[in-house]
Amino acid sequence: MNAVCVNSNIFNCRLWDISPKTAMGKVIAVILMFSELGFIGVFTGTVATFFMKDKNKKVTFEMEIINKVKVRLDELVHLYEELETMFNTIRAVKNKSTFSDI
Repeated sequence: MNAVCVNSNIFNCRLWDISPKTAMGKVIAVILMFSELGFIGVFTGTVATFFMKDKNKKVTFEMEIINKVKVRLDELVHLYEELETMFNTIRAVKNKSTFSDI
């Protein structure tokens, strides 16, 4: 049993007090620390990407709806202009017919 873990109680055995003593052990410890840091970075990036994809899909979906509404509004403006032209034509024809009746 390790000198740090004298008692069998798990609360007395502190793993953070254990460190490598040899040069090879220290090199392996450094490699493990950097690989763990890389793993945590990759994991965090993967989780963040997962949540950002949903947000980007939502933004894309909202932009798609906004673009469809803009297209419909443009169509309505075009229809309104056509109706205005028709009403003006009808008014002109009506005015000519009332003046010819007099």
